[in-house]
Amino acid sequence: MTRIIYLLGIATMIFGITNHPHSLVVENIEARDFGRPFTFAVFGDPYYVNDNLRTTVDCMNYMQDSIAFAVMVGDYAAQGARERYDQYTTVIDSMEIPLISIVGNHEMNIPEGIVNYNDIFGPTDGWFDFGDSRFIWLMNTHPSDRIDFFDEYIEYMVTDEQLIWLEDALSTAPETKFTFVHCPPAVQGRITTGGCMGGFGYNPSYPESNNAEYNALLRDYGVLANFSGHMHNFDRYRPMNERYGNVIYFITGGLENTPSYWPFDPPEGAQINHFLTITVNEDGSIDGRVYMVEYPPRFDPYYSFHYGPDDIKEQVGINGAESTLRMRRLGDIWQIDGEDRIEIFDISGRLQSSGFGSISFHPQGNGIYIVKAGENGHGKIIHVD
Repeated sequence: MTRIIYLLGIATMIFGITNHPHSLVVENIEARDFGRPFTFAVFGDPYYVNDNLRTTVDCMNYMQDSIAFAVMVGDYAAQGARERYDQYTTVIDSMEIPLISIVGNHEMNIPEGIVNYNDIFGPTDGWFDFGDSRFIWLMNTHPSDRIDFFDEYIEYMVTDEQLIWLEDALSTAPETKFTFVHCPPAVQGRITTGGCMGGFGYNPSYPESNNAEYNALLRDYGVLANFSGHMHNFDRYRPMNERYGNVIYFITGGLENTPSYWPFDPPEGAQINHFLTITVNEDGSIDGRVYMVEYPPRFDPYYSFHYGPDDIKEQVGINGAESTLRMRRLGDIWQIDGEDRIEIFDISGRLQSSGFGSISFHPQGNGIYIVKAGENGHGKIIHVD
């Protein structure tokens, strides 16, 4: 056994990392575990081996000293033929960092697609631990004998068996958890009608897709972020409500030749070619960068973001008030929604911002800020750290 491991190490040194099967990739990732902070990359949807994918691989190699591993969120072997898979693995095996490749709908467009995926990468679902965090990926683009509105034989869903498997993976995980699927789950207020599980024209129907059950598991087990592709654009959204908890939903399908229209404005959403890097900090917060697909790599600071594990820091009722406030943090901006006049004071009592119903607040420094709503003085304390 020692001889085999030694020879594998020599081969890795000479030829770089082999990014399949996933059992080998996971071994390589976990062997690199150096704790926090650490950075990983996420990208998806080139459709086939295109210039955007080749450039992204070049960027990964350029940044190999700062990126621990990467995840491809699907759609890279158009139609699923073995030739397309072989073209893809030739490119990703030139990467100097480990890569997990999730299956997308375009890998399933022919009956042999799933067979080819299993032969090359192994099972469609899996997980690993790194930096006291768990990374879980699973297929939600299942082969089907039913054709949908878009002439695909795909079921966009998480099966009952996968939900059981996912709950087991989440229940044994460290506090910090990330999930990865190809097709975005439907999220009320952001993406609900198309391009998502249970969306328009897709099989199966919304209730049968287990979309609600999937989101509930992410919420109940405190998943920090869910990453998907499928939509050829960038998006990040954190609902911060009872239905979705503190989960951040990312879409990063930015390697398609032509990005698709996206109705949400920058910096939270954009119609751009891109890839993401996520840094997990000591305290479990994350810092994100959005890189343009060009070499050498360049990120646009306008899109950079920071999220804490729970950005609602502390809530304090004053004078027994009944007024309800909802606070959520979007990068350096706090969005505060209520039903009354809202006023924000610093700790010395100086008014910082005010408005009625909904305001955005950009703190001018670290400290404690008091939020009051209504005449009776109900408030919350925000600690910006």
